[in-house]
Amino acid sequence: MASALSLQIQCPVCLCDFTDPVSLPCKHSYCRQCITSVLQNSVSQSKCPECRLPFSQKDIKTNRPLRNMVDVTREHLQNLSSQEDMLCPEHEDKLKLFCETDCELVCLICKEEDEHRGHTFKPAKEVAETSKEELKGALSFLADENRQLSEMIPKQDAEMVKTKHKYKNLLALMSAEFEGLHQFLREKEKEVKKHLEEEESKAVMSMQRRMSTIKELLKEGKEQEDELQSALQISHADRFLQWWSETGFAVVEQIKLKENEKSSKATPSSAVYASRLGSIKITPDFLTFGPFETHLSFFIWREMLRSIKPVVKCATTMDSNLKLSFSKDVEQQDGSENVFARFPKIQNRYRDDRTENLRSGQWYWEVDVEVDPNWNLGLTVRHYQKRRNIPVL
Repeated sequence: MASALSLQIQCPVCLCDFTDPVSLPCKHSYCRQCITSVLQNSVSQSKCPECRLPFSQKDIKTNRPLRNMVDVTREHLQNLSSQEDMLCPEHEDKLKLFCETDCELVCLICKEEDEHRGHTFKPAKEVAETSKEELKGALSFLADENRQLSEMIPKQDAEMVKTKHKYKNLLALMSAEFEGLHQFLREKEKEVKKHLEEEESKAVMSMQRRMSTIKELLKEGKEQEDELQSALQISHADRFLQWWSETGFAVVEQIKLKENEKSSKATPSSAVYASRLGSIKITPDFLTFGPFETHLSFFIWREMLRSIKPVVKCATTMDSNLKLSFSKDVEQQDGSENVFARFPKIQNRYRDDRTENLRSGQWYWEVDVEVDPNWNLGLTVRHYQKRRNIPVL
């Protein structure tokens, strides 16, 4: 009963009896010092440790009824502890001894019984004082841990706010990056389609010119065919010969090969006619888009890579654990050549035997750390004058 009552006057933060209790609008109560510490340690808006509802300094109100109840309850608990000593339920004698063997209170009569023969006994007051000291140590430790935990709550809440803010920034950054990629693809798609349309227009235009030539020849041939067909219908020889001499002979001669035009031995049965189709051929489909037909995604991907620029942070915004150090082992001389040295790992050691020309501008390095747990963030670049004999490190 006393234990349940004492829990009602404990602060949820420090787990000790209320000291100058105050209340929040959410009806939860705390020690004034405890809730003030929560308010001071909050990076953003302070929140109730129990229900997480926000509050401010002006929301902290003194709880006089609770303070009076704490005083009355504490006095009542003290009176309970000062009541008469407990009696042995079997012998109705005062429980003055503590059996360390059985870890229980006993009276002087219980000590002499066979049940407790050979056991170790100490005065109850002495054991109580020792236990209280141990309890105080545990209570102090627990209260300190609870205080630390209560201080962690606003700090963790602040980290959550940072994470959410960072998430929004990263989300905006990712959206912008993807929008840039989408815009690049849209523009590239428009460009490729326009180029394909131009190629299609060229191919169709060439075919249309050939089509016009074919139609003209066909029209001319049809007119000649109709004229010759009509001449065959002339039944009178004199009329036919009149047409032949005036028109037909010239038309037929135009159809014959040129080498037969002057041949006097050529007869109608042996004459060879010149085909108009010799130089007229169907223009085949030659529309092609080259490697774009089968490897379009590869070429677009390659152009996309060329358009991507690495994001480089300046020294003021770079991770403080990332270090870049330079050293000059040899003084520069006029007209000498600067070189950049790489350090390949050979049998658990490094050799300084690879050099490259160091040009002006920005340089980027990719470092493979593999699975070495002792690897520290950093990159060492040795900058010196080129020389023939390079020592082994």
